Amino acid sequence: VTDVGDLGTTGKVTVSAGTSSIPGDIHTVGESAGTGTTLGDFTSSIRCVDRGQETFDGGPPLTAAGPGPLNVPVDPNDDIVCTITNEELGTIIVEKEAPSDTGQPFEFTGDAAGFINHGEQIEVSALEPGTYTSTEVELAGWNLTSIICDDGNSTGNVNTRTATFRVEAGETITCVFTNVPQSTDIDLDKTGALDLGGDGIANPDDTINYTFTVTNTSNVTLDPVVVTDLK
Repeated sequence: VTDVGDLGTTGKVTVSAGTSSIPGDIHTVGESAGTGTTLGDFTSSIRCVDRGQETFDGGPPLTAAGPGPLNVPVDPNDDIVCTITNEELGTIIVEKEAPSDTGQPFEFTGDAAGFINHGEQIEVSALEPGTYTSTEVELAGWNLTSIICDDGNSTGNVNTRTATFRVEAGETITCVFTNVPQSTDIDLDKTGALDLGGDGIANPDDTINYTFTVTNTSNVTLDPVVVTDLK
């Protein structure tokens, strides 16, 4: 009926069904892409009811998924309202951050699945508004340190290794998973204290008491830690 640009609306458009007196004469309702519009970027649905009612010809609304055409039987003097609704589709993106010199691929499962290296992305588009997830598979030797999403409604949970995307119409959401290699480093500090005995003088065979202080400087839990003094 009207060429409407991307994200536009026709508003209400009245169409005469002609002068046919044949009960149930079939007319069609549908849509095609307007200027600058790709219907594949949207969901489409058609719903027809008798004006002022939530029914069609005494029964449930006449509906169709997609852009049509929908066959609409029209009786003489019918007053039918058909509404075509479009909702823009969204996109989710998983991005990987890790030391670039390792060449290590990371695996993801869920709605955004696959293998990616540092700086690479998994992109899933043409998604209806809703909730989607992507989970990083645990990889030996690596720690997942953060999941940061660029959308206030979406979240990352390091404990479950999962990003939850809450996609609204036309939205693109990116969640960045950051990993660092595990390290197993410790600092060992050995200190000694001379026991001077009762005379307060350093003598042969006096005892030196040694204390070992172990500090975990790695990014993983080290258990057990055993220190052996070989003298």
